[in-house]
Amino acid sequence: MGNKSNPYAKLELVGVSGTSNQSIEVGKTEVIHGNLSPEWTEIFIIDHSESDNWTQLKVSIFDCRRSVKDEGSHAGGATAMATSIRVLPSFVGSSRHDPVMGEANIEVGDILEMEGQQQECELDQGGSLFVRVTESVEGEDEGEFECQVRGLDVKNIEAGWLGLGAVDPYFEMSKKYLVGGMPKWDVVYRSEHMPNIVNPYWRPFKLNLEKLCNCNLRKELKITLWDYESKRKPRLIGELPVSIDILRENVTIGGNANRERALSFRDKVGDADEEEVGLLVVIKADITV
Repeated sequence: MGNKSNPYAKLELVGVSGTSNQSIEVGKTEVIHGNLSPEWTEIFIIDHSESDNWTQLKVSIFDCRRSVKDEGSHAGGATAMATSIRVLPSFVGSSRHDPVMGEANIEVGDILEMEGQQQECELDQGGSLFVRVTESVEGEDEGEFECQVRGLDVKNIEAGWLGLGAVDPYFEMSKKYLVGGMPKWDVVYRSEHMPNIVNPYWRPFKLNLEKLCNCNLRKELKITLWDYESKRKPRLIGELPVSIDILRENVTIGGNANRERALSFRDKVGDADEEEVGLLVVIKADITV
């Protein structure tokens, strides 16, 4: 993979219509700019027959050559994820103009039977792709979650000796799952980063409830606040445990700078020196059907 690669992944369903070579495109991930270990947030939902127990998929990694860098494209660690499939918001473009960085074939039934339901796949041009497959849990809540949040008083962990410089904050929303009884987290949304600001105002976003919280508004989620770094790994600022219900109950009633219902980001949770490192103001948190 090149030094300045901008990878995105395309997922295809192979062997449809009773053939061994026909395929249909399921979707694409977002582009991660300038990163050789991308962690995409897109989750793909596909049909998998337990009776046939065979669903063949092909994952192709491309180097995006024609896109303009967006503030919301961040670095991560190579993870892919079906039946929800995670190949860790969609990039809309044509992969025919972008060089292939590697491909891998996976079989859904095999991964479902593995411990942790995750497999490391070797890419044909070098490198690895981690794919996790889970059964899609259908709860009683349906629709889409429309949300907008902002930060207030974010701790400036970037200030130098003279107090110059400010953080470039962005947040990730993750949902909890268990592997062997141990908690793990899947990133399901990543915001854009806001340069040099301690009171960021992020774009609104919309997520399918099945992908976000398994259609359970009380499911344990986590919002993690990061300081974006262009030439190195992002730095953790703080975390905030939430659920969709909690976000809906704490929508601001006094404007987007009102602190009355603001939620607290914490650093070093559980330690003696745990501290507040910023506030999250919920501007909008609606369920639409």
